[in-house]
Amino acid sequence: MPLCWVLLGGAVVWSAGGITLIPWGMALTLRTDSELEKALDALVAAEGGSRQEIIRKAVIDYYHRADLHAQVESIGERNLEKWADVFERLRHT
Repeated sequence: MPLCWVLLGGAVVWSAGGITLIPWGMALTLRTDSELEKALDALVAAEGGSRQEIIRKAVIDYYHRADLHAQVESIGERNLEKWADVFERLRHT
Protein backbone atom coordinates (compact mmCIF):
# COMPACT_ATOMS: atom_id res chain seq x y z
CA MET A 1 0.00 0.00 0.00
CA PRO A 2 1.53 3.38 -0.99
CA LEU A 3 2.13 5.68 1.97
CA CYS A 4 3.94 8.95 2.64
CA TRP A 5 4.87 11.57 5.26
CA VAL A 6 3.75 15.15 4.82
CA LEU A 7 5.23 18.06 6.75
CA LEU A 8 2.93 20.98 7.50
CA GLY A 9 5.78 23.34 6.70
CA GLY A 10 5.29 22.36 3.07
CA ALA A 11 8.07 19.82 2.66
CA VAL A 12 7.05 16.35 1.52
CA VAL A 13 9.06 13.32 2.61
CA TRP A 14 8.05 9.95 1.15
CA SER A 15 8.34 6.84 3.32
CA ALA A 16 6.39 3.79 4.42
CA GLY A 17 4.00 3.88 7.34
CA GLY A 18 1.30 6.37 6.36
CA ILE A 19 0.78 10.06 5.86
CA THR A 20 2.41 11.83 8.78
CA LEU A 21 1.27 15.36 9.48
CA ILE A 22 3.71 17.34 11.61
CA PRO A 23 1.98 20.46 12.92
CA TRP A 24 4.19 22.65 15.06
CA GLY A 25 6.62 19.86 15.89
CA MET A 26 4.00 17.17 16.56
CA ALA A 27 3.48 14.18 14.27
CA LEU A 28 0.36 12.26 13.34
CA THR A 29 0.52 9.16 11.18
CA LEU A 30 -2.50 8.52 8.99
CA ARG A 31 -2.61 5.02 7.57
CA THR A 32 -4.02 5.03 4.07
CA ASP A 33 -5.60 2.46 1.82
CA SER A 34 -6.06 2.41 -1.93
CA GLU A 35 -9.43 4.20 -1.74
CA LEU A 36 -7.97 7.09 0.28
CA GLU A 37 -4.89 7.26 -1.96
CA LYS A 38 -7.12 7.44 -5.05
CA ALA A 39 -9.28 10.18 -3.48
CA LEU A 40 -6.26 12.20 -2.36
CA ASP A 41 -4.62 11.92 -5.78
CA ALA A 42 -7.85 13.05 -7.50
CA LEU A 43 -8.33 16.00 -5.14
CA VAL A 44 -4.70 17.10 -5.43
CA ALA A 45 -4.97 16.96 -9.24
CA ALA A 46 -8.27 18.88 -9.24
CA GLU A 47 -7.37 21.52 -6.66
CA GLY A 48 -3.64 21.79 -7.25
CA GLY A 49 -2.82 21.66 -3.54
CA SER A 50 -0.94 19.17 -1.44
CA ARG A 51 -2.21 16.09 0.36
CA GLN A 52 -1.64 17.88 3.64
CA GLU A 53 -3.84 20.79 2.52
CA ILE A 54 -6.60 18.45 1.37
CA ILE A 55 -6.59 16.54 4.66
CA ARG A 56 -6.44 19.76 6.70
CA LYS A 57 -9.43 21.23 4.84
CA ALA A 58 -11.40 18.00 5.26
CA VAL A 59 -10.78 17.79 9.01
CA ILE A 60 -11.58 21.46 9.63
CA ASP A 61 -14.71 21.22 7.47
CA TYR A 62 -15.84 18.13 9.41
CA TYR A 63 -15.19 19.93 12.70
CA HIS A 64 -17.30 22.94 11.67
CA ARG A 65 -20.13 20.76 10.34
CA ALA A 66 -20.18 18.73 13.58
CA ASP A 67 -20.35 21.94 15.62
CA LEU A 68 -23.15 23.31 13.42
CA HIS A 69 -25.03 20.01 13.75
CA ALA A 70 -24.77 20.22 17.56
CA GLN A 71 -26.07 23.81 17.52
CA VAL A 72 -29.04 22.93 15.30
CA GLU A 73 -29.86 19.91 17.46
CA SER A 74 -29.76 22.05 20.60
CA ILE A 75 -32.06 24.65 19.04
CA GLY A 76 -34.42 21.89 17.95
CA GLU A 77 -34.56 20.40 21.43
CA ARG A 78 -35.25 23.79 23.02
CA ASN A 79 -38.02 24.55 20.54
CA LEU A 80 -39.53 21.10 20.91
CA GLU A 81 -39.90 21.73 24.63
CA LYS A 82 -41.18 25.28 24.09
CA TRP A 83 -43.76 24.30 21.49
CA ALA A 84 -44.62 20.79 22.71
CA ASP A 85 -48.28 21.63 23.29
CA VAL A 86 -48.64 23.07 19.78
CA PHE A 87 -46.95 20.04 18.19
CA GLU A 88 -49.24 17.73 20.17
CA ARG A 89 -52.37 19.59 19.00
CA LEU A 90 -51.15 19.52 15.39
CA ARG A 91 -50.50 15.82 15.64
CA HIS A 92 -54.16 15.20 16.48
CA THR A 93 -55.65 17.38 13.74
